[in-house]
Amino acid sequence: MTPEVAAIFERSCKDCHSYRTQWPWYSQIAPVSWYVISDVNEGRDHLILSDWARYDRKKALKRLDDICDEVGGGDMPPSPYVLIHSTARLSDADKSLLCNWTNEERSRIESGAAGPAQ
Repeated sequence: MTPEVAAIFERSCKDCHSYRTQWPWYSQIAPVSWYVISDVNEGRDHLILSDWARYDRKKALKRLDDICDEVGGGDMPPSPYVLIHSTARLSDADKSLLCNWTNEERSRIESGAAGPAQ
C-alpha cells in the first residue's frame, strides 16, 4: 500500500473499518452512542482494515471490489459521517487513487503473490 492510500484510509476509513476507532465525546452519550456504536459495528462487519493480512484470497478480492464500488459510488464514507468529519470527504482524486490501488492489489493477489497484505 502506498503512503497516499494509507493516508486516505487513515483519514476517511479507520474509525469504522479498523480497531483504531477514535471515539468522539458524543459517542459516550445515549442515544447518540447507540447510533455511533451500531455504525462502527456495521462497518467492521463489512471490512476491517486491521485484519487485512488475515483475509483469505477470496475474501480479499471481494473486499477490493467492494471498496472501489462503495467509494466510486459515493456511498463511502457515508454522508452523516462526512457531515461531522469533514476531513473524511473523498475528492475525485482520492477515489481514483483508491480504485487504482484496489485494481493493483487485485492483480497482485491474482498473480499468486503471498496473501492479500502489502
